[in-house]
Amino acid sequence: QKCIFEHNRFIEMDWWSCHVDTVVFADVRWSETTLKECVFTSCRFVNCIFDRSTFKAHQFVECAFEACVFSQCHYLEGALANSPMLDLKIEASRVEKLVMSGNQQVSLQFKDSTFTHLVLTDFDFKYLTLENTAFTNLIALECSARGYRFQGAQLVQSQFTDSDMAGSDFSHANLSQACFKGCDLQECRFDRAEMRQALMIDANGAQAAFAGAQLEGAILSGTT
Repeated sequence: QKCIFEHNRFIEMDWWSCHVDTVVFADVRWSETTLKECVFTSCRFVNCIFDRSTFKAHQFVECAFEACVFSQCHYLEGALANSPMLDLKIEASRVEKLVMSGNQQVSLQFKDSTFTHLVLTDFDFKYLTLENTAFTNLIALECSARGYRFQGAQLVQSQFTDSDMAGSDFSHANLSQACFKGCDLQECRFDRAEMRQALMIDANGAQAAFAGAQLEGAILSGTT
């Protein structure tokens, strides 16, 4: 049996060192709440909203998110791992360190937000919608982004490793100090991209276009 919370409101609360296991939350809202060193495992969130809340060393493990929203939140550090469903919108939020790995049935929307350190492993960017969102030190490991549109994206110091990015469009993107290692960059567009001090190591850049790109201090090594 599962514990069920439905149509609840958690307002101006502190959740510290809580372990929440196998709980269903439906139409629940957390407002102006701090969740510190909490672990949610095997929970299900349906139409839930986290509003103006703060996450500190927080983990969601094997939790399902269905049509959920993080709005105006501050995510200091945490993880979303091994979710059977991850249908989530993050808007007007500031994320400092977040690891996303092993998630299934993914549908993500990032809007009007900043990410300082986001780690994605084995992720397909086709399930991510970006709108007015900036990244610093995005780390993408063994990901797929074939034909993805990164035009104008802020990707400073981001690291793409062993990822399939063929045909992606980085036109006008800020890729300063970004690193592409072991990536397939065939037919990618880097037109007028900011690529100062960027690295391309052991990458396949066949037929990629760099018209008007800024490559001051860039390093290309072992790239074909």
